Amino acid sequence: MRPEELVYSLTYGGEPAGRQIIQSFLEGGRLVVRITAEFRGPLTQGREVRKVQTSYLDPRTNLPVRYTETLEVERSRRESQEYVFDRREGLLRQAVGRHRHTSPLVEDLYDPAATLHFLRSGLVPERIYYLWQLAGPVGVKVEKAVEVEGPWGKLLAYPMLITPGPEMVWIEADSDHRPLRFLRRIQVRLLEGVLQHTGRAVQRPRPEEPSPQRRRHRSPHPRPHRPRPSAGERAKTQLHVPQKEKE
Repeated sequence: MRPEELVYSLTYGGEPAGRQIIQSFLEGGRLVVRITAEFRGPLTQGREVRKVQTSYLDPRTNLPVRYTETLEVERSRRESQEYVFDRREGLLRQAVGRHRHTSPLVEDLYDPAATLHFLRSGLVPERIYYLWQLAGPVGVKVEKAVEVEGPWGKLLAYPMLITPGPEMVWIEADSDHRPLRFLRRIQVRLLEGVLQHTGRAVQRPRPEEPSPQRRRHRSPHPRPHRPRPSAGERAKTQLHVPQKEKE
């Protein structure tokens, strides 16, 4: 797959509330789906809050292998948690701060980022799907395609109702299946995200190649082959000491 980056503007109760970035790319044989949300405004009472959710999926099964989540408030206080889906041992290993916990693993368990990837997998309309998330079971009802308007113009999308929540996500009907818009109730208001533009995901830089100045200059003409001297010849050369001539 080609790396992808989707950027969304966020509003909370109609007021600007930050932005969200969804990145998808391959790394180390895993499919990585990363959701980075930068909240501000009335949603966070004026504070800057940054939440990063990263899922590492097996590209053969599209099931998560590892999930991490970090939360930063005002770039100082930080909370983190990690989940490892050990399907060989049938265990879910959880680490929250210094605390460690192990529990039985439900076979098809999804984290939030892996759930978003599942919604983009080409679900059949007018059907209901059931998933088991880290927070519990959820249902996904896929409705008929409707026309959705945004900065990208008018596109056909499948409305998907996720319960409990509730939450609505509009997934593009085209082959890219991009999430075009989502609505989520937080407290008494609605958090809305609208896709603004699409780009390439930023990946880790590759190891730096040596500069041309450090590269050895190779002549286009090969050097003549010189046979290596034998051990005895090397010994004679090393032990040969010229004698002074007698006066």
